Amino acid sequence: MSTPNSAEEVDRLESSIRADILDLAPIDLPGLAKRTGTFQRPFRVVSGTRKGRPLIFCLMDHATIPESVALAQAIIDRFSVRGIVYFGNAGGLKDDSSIGDVYIPKTWHFHDRGIMTEEGFTTLFENAQRDSAGGTPPPGQGAWIKPGFLERLQRVDFSRIDGWMVLAGRKPRVLFGGVGVSGNCWLDSKTRRHQLVKIFGADVVDGHAAGLMEMSQLNRIPMAAAVSVVDMAGQENSRPGESVKVGMANYYQGLFNSYLVARLLLDEAAP
Repeated sequence: MSTPNSAEEVDRLESSIRADILDLAPIDLPGLAKRTGTFQRPFRVVSGTRKGRPLIFCLMDHATIPESVALAQAIIDRFSVRGIVYFGNAGGLKDDSSIGDVYIPKTWHFHDRGIMTEEGFTTLFENAQRDSAGGTPPPGQGAWIKPGFLERLQRVDFSRIDGWMVLAGRKPRVLFGGVGVSGNCWLDSKTRRHQLVKIFGADVVDGHAAGLMEMSQLNRIPMAAAVSVVDMAGQENSRPGESVKVGMANYYQGLFNSYLVARLLLDEAAP
């Protein structure tokens, strides 16, 4: 598989969006004007309609988690938002995960909050395990898909999706349910990956999706996140260096595939 030109991949995604959404118009948000516009990197924020449904579309390149959450909150504060459908990329955690699979986790947990001491950093969950003599702590703060929205999502037929981009030589699978966890840094540790699977039963790690899920829950707005696995934490393709070219190829192709899933969710299940 050759490494695609990232600009070409982004242009393909934006062309699909332009074809899918009618009446595109830029949105100017006070305080974010320098980072918003109609498909002007890094933020592209537009309004439009799809199949008669009004929507606001945001595409963010390499935004930080606080920037993503702040942008979503600014939109919620200005408009009557009924629901959020997110698409993006994630790191795979379980050994049976495959590059290209698209997950729609039912639950998200926030694990990477902890204590920095002279000995180093430990998460709150590691401290809880230590204080309970090695017992597994209960899941901490989390966010989940609201029941009514969850029922609609469960009825979506993902086999109807076509036009997939092939990653790692195989057609992507869409895996509904499961668990996602937050990630405030690049996870390059098999040990940590196995801990997250053991404690949470986690399938994927993605800081942006987790942060937005928490924000939507605080605002009592239904949300679902479709994330494409583009690397495995602690394995070769997740490391800087020569494998970055492969990782970037996966990045843009995975982003397009997760968009295909999010588009179907929007059409058939959105509030």
